Amino acid sequence: MGKSRARLGAAAHGGQVLVSSVTADLVREALTAELTLGTWAYTN
Repeated sequence: MGKSRARLGAAAHGGQVLVSSVTADLVREALTAELTLGTWAYTN
């Protein structure tokens, strides 16, 4: 596993799914009431 992928995997906690901002923009309107997108920043 590459370093970038390992850092990305370590950033998520149980039950979380990490997506890019592009993916978030594409799926935001299709989410049901039970699903939400949170925002946070990860800096290196």
